[in-house]
Amino acid sequence: EVMTSEGWAALCRHMITISPGAAYFFLGFLSLTTFAMMNVVTAVIVEGTVTRALDAEESGVKSRERKERKLLRLMYILFEVADVDGDGQVTREEFHESMANREVAGRMVEVGLDYRFAEDLFEIMDYDRSGSISSQEFIDFCSKARGEAKAMSMLELQATLQRCNIQMNTVLG
Repeated sequence: EVMTSEGWAALCRHMITISPGAAYFFLGFLSLTTFAMMNVVTAVIVEGTVTRALDAEESGVKSRERKERKLLRLMYILFEVADVDGDGQVTREEFHESMANREVAGRMVEVGLDYRFAEDLFEIMDYDRSGSISSQEFIDFCSKARGEAKAMSMLELQATLQRCNIQMNTVLG
């Protein structure tokens, strides 16, 4: 009866009549066990919540990774489509011809790039001014350029700085 809390009132009354100090014992015991039980219940609730939150975060990370892998595959496919002659380099002409293709333009939007600025895109990607871009340059650019126009401006600035660096290295030897 003591552990299940059944009949506490009768037991306490009987013990208090025998020993008045027993009231303090029962009060302390009930307070301590109630506090312990509340801590156990709280711990179970918190553990369940944390487990669900970690599972949701892990699921979100896996989902983002799958999406990134899909986008990388799509970028590589776009590069292969644009590389008409198959030499591993996309020239300005090949790039513009591929941008005229509605399917390619749609995939560019899917990747997160605005195909309407194809001339600007190619100029930014071709930071060494070689007149062609490699698959690595294309994929790196596409990975960085997705998003708002501010990202494009930053990439254009970065490309300009890389060109200046190349020119400085050429001049300095």
